[in-house]
Amino acid sequence: MPLAGSLRRFQFWRLIGEQVTFYAGVEYTASNPERFPLSDYEQRDPARFMPLDARKLRGFAAGYYASGADGVYLFNFFVPRARQLFPDHETRFELLKELRDPDRLRGKPKTYTLTAGGNHWKYQGVDGPDQVPCVAEAALPRVFSMLLASEPESRPIDVTVFVEGEPGNQLKDLRLHINEFSAGHALEIHSVADEFLADSPQDGNTSRNTKPVKKILFRARSKMLLDGRNRITFQSDSVSLTLLTIEVRVN
Repeated sequence: MPLAGSLRRFQFWRLIGEQVTFYAGVEYTASNPERFPLSDYEQRDPARFMPLDARKLRGFAAGYYASGADGVYLFNFFVPRARQLFPDHETRFELLKELRDPDRLRGKPKTYTLTAGGNHWKYQGVDGPDQVPCVAEAALPRVFSMLLASEPESRPIDVTVFVEGEPGNQLKDLRLHINEFSAGHALEIHSVADEFLADSPQDGNTSRNTKPVKKILFRARSKMLLDGRNRITFQSDSVSLTLLTIEVRVN
């Protein structure tokens, strides 16, 4: 059966017995921090489609294997090819042999994504609770849980936090921890999608942002990552921000 992100495998076994195989399932679309309409989404960014992005496929599989899944299930894997969304980007069939073996994923480039689901912008009717979007109040730490896998110590790690709002230019006011380790303050801040701003907060278009979207870059180390659930703690000392997506990139 598919393995839900919040399901504790051993708790479930206590109810039904251990003769059950768990597969983690994933949709064919990934994060959409700009929250542009799905019709535009399909034309703009192939990296937001799991079957077209090797990094996201590896990150999804590695995180769930490290959390106890027996395998992975790629829902709608053939959709980008069947709908001819990106003719210049072939579905990554060659990754299937990697995704069946956790040992083959270790040490390879991958992206882990914490993104919005439920009825916030795309997946209508999906059960919650969702961790994002949420408000990180000024000067208060906000803690998230992500399924990650440990990596060789030589692998550099980047963490990108997508926020709605204006974080300012004080990099030292933006901080990140992974588990008990400090990743320090932010290194860079970049604009993402000002063209998707709503005309006004009252225009009624829920697929548009009412504030600019920014991405905040942090640098981390592979020794910070654990197999299974990891705590990601973000803090903005000077202003409150709405967090939309967190990406952990193993390079």
